Amino acid sequence: MKRYLITGGCGMIGSNLTKRLVKEGNEIYIIDNLWRGKLEYLNDENGQPVIDLDTHFFNRDLAIPGTCDDILPRVDYVIHLADIVAGIDYVFNNQGDLFRQNNLINSNVIHSCRQAGKSQIKGFLYVGTACSFPLTRQNSLDVIPLKEEELFPALPESAYGWSKLMGQIEVSFMEKETGIPCCTLMFHNVYGSPCDYGERSQVIPALIRKAINYPNEPFIVWGSGLQGRAFIHVNDIVDAICLALQKGWGHGHIQIGPSVCTSIKEIAETVVAISGKEINIQYDTTKPEGDKARSRLLQSPANTRMGTPRLAHRRPERTIPVGETTNRAKMTSKPIIRHLGDITAIPTSHQAGTKRQLLQDSETDSAITQIAVATLLAGEKVEEHTHPSMDEHFIFRAGKAILTIHGDDIPCSQETYILIPAGTPHAVTAIENVEFITIGVAI
Repeated sequence: MKRYLITGGCGMIGSNLTKRLVKEGNEIYIIDNLWRGKLEYLNDENGQPVIDLDTHFFNRDLAIPGTCDDILPRVDYVIHLADIVAGIDYVFNNQGDLFRQNNLINSNVIHSCRQAGKSQIKGFLYVGTACSFPLTRQNSLDVIPLKEEELFPALPESAYGWSKLMGQIEVSFMEKETGIPCCTLMFHNVYGSPCDYGERSQVIPALIRKAINYPNEPFIVWGSGLQGRAFIHVNDIVDAICLALQKGWGHGHIQIGPSVCTSIKEIAETVVAISGKEINIQYDTTKPEGDKARSRLLQSPANTRMGTPRLAHRRPERTIPVGETTNRAKMTSKPIIRHLGDITAIPTSHQAGTKRQLLQDSETDSAITQIAVATLLAGEKVEEHTHPSMDEHFIFRAGKAILTIHGDDIPCSQETYILIPAGTPHAVTAIENVEFITIGVAI
């Protein structure tokens, strides 16, 4: 059994990581001031906290020096997740305070670990951000994947990127001075649950909130929508942290994220499609949109050394039910809509599995959309095929399967979301009985 201190352990990443490490038999201590995190995020499926909150949780402000000094003798490893982070509107409207607070938090935690020394701390894992990469590498819509060695000379766009970079530099000083093994993971844009849907929320939950509230809240996207990010699900982040705790020590800073850049426009349209509402998307180009585009170099040396886990694209959680009249375009012809139980099972076009329900098959002035629920029995396979002009959105609802894309096997289970662009060869093999939604859109 290993003993870990997780700062910011009640947030989206911290709570999921805590549950994983506890399940693996480790002892977890948490410091969190609950600025965005919540104690209920630590509850298991029975509503009970996975750690003893009386003895292992501490509601403290890490911006105060020495806050974690009395906890460090109880642990072997420190995973430093805590920082001030929020959506782009908050970041750019509070840069001075955000920069100051994050520098205080980082420096205080690092200083305490430096004072404890290698005899006490066996490893220190710091979480950085892709926002720390130079603006000059992220100010064009032409995406050139980022490499770790491009971090310097430094020129982050935001105070958040600068503050995280300052912590990263101080971690390297501590490693050299004390010999404490260190690892820095630079996360791209993380999404998943549990998360904040309020005014400080980041882009995916913010757009989901707006879709839920529409028309009472306008569906406004900051910027042109052409700007893009490399989105990564929190489950993949937890996989990466656990792998780094085994193999990441001594490899400097390592990017964690996909090699695909997804535009905010595509995210907005996907959320609208899933919502089932006729939503008017507005783009406010007077608002800041942050870095234009970024993604990770797939075969970067640091990732190769650590052995980065496979990163699947996942859906933005089951927050909004798939609507019966979902479409990207305004309906100009009557859709075919059916409900579960209305029709008997029919074979899929691939002669494998069962298409249980055709939710919609419609044609508009600008798009053809088909939404269906399909099932595959364990061992069944949809052989490799392509759709020349239709994008397919796969949303797995139950079971386990392998989705093969261009010969690359991607494990899929509940809540996995994958977009397959038109013309991309793909196949599906059921490991267990699976149920999934397919959304096909041809423009």
